Amino acid sequence: MEEADGHFGADAHNNYWRDKSPHHEPWRFEAGFYQGWDDGLLFFNFKPGGSLTELGFKGEWTRRRLAEYVAAHGGSSYNWEFGKSHRSMTAGRQLTFV
Repeated sequence: MEEADGHFGADAHNNYWRDKSPHHEPWRFEAGFYQGWDDGLLFFNFKPGGSLTELGFKGEWTRRRLAEYVAAHGGSSYNWEFGKSHRSMTAGRQLTFV
């Protein structure tokens, strides 16, 4: 189910931008989407002393993940695609599980 949801979100984004921009880098959006999905799920499942329902420091979390991504895959003027999708997915996890 999660994989299907992820493909739907990434595909919807790619289809939208395919018609709007002659150049985009959908793999960056997709990487951020899945990383954010996994980060949100990891956080949600981490319950050392009770129930945690909100991922904090989302901006810093996304900046760190983006820095890791750029170090591994190189930079681009389209890095915003990774950051946008990562932020939306960590926020989405709160909405999904709370």
